[in-house]
Amino acid sequence: MACSILILPIHSQAQELSEPVTTHYGSFETGRVMNAPLLQFGQSRKSVIRVLKKPAYISTVEFPNIHNPDVLDRIYKLVYKDVEVEIYEATQSGTEFLWSVVLTRNMSRITYGIRMGASPEEIERLLGSPEEKRKDTYIYPYMEENDSGTDTLIFTFKKKSLVKICWEYFLD
Repeated sequence: MACSILILPIHSQAQELSEPVTTHYGSFETGRVMNAPLLQFGQSRKSVIRVLKKPAYISTVEFPNIHNPDVLDRIYKLVYKDVEVEIYEATQSGTEFLWSVVLTRNMSRITYGIRMGASPEEIERLLGSPEEKRKDTYIYPYMEENDSGTDTLIFTFKKKSLVKICWEYFLD
């Protein structure tokens, strides 16, 4: 169920909006939807389990830290029936961060009215035109002021009907 989209660096200007925007890149509405899982689930395995209860299973992958290859960091994938949550653990500090969320069912608490089955046009009405359109995928990058990287919101459609939402968070 994971998002298997290769996100390339994007260099363009933020859209002009009538509402005040507190981002370098992306609309206010995109920011609301982008930040919703962080507000709902928190940043740790413990906080995710507090909200979603015990997962069907948890898998772990270890890999060298990008800044210190001698240190092995971990990604924990918490798998539920229609939700996958990945938590990145910086093992040297023990700090955990929300890495990604994949949703294939309605969870109004984190989707601000976006529902499975929505058409691409409905998503565009709420969030504006996506930065990138692929055959069955809309990609919305989002960057908060002072961030060093871009978070990404990905909508996947099947027969013009929303079947998956993926949140990918930039970590350095």
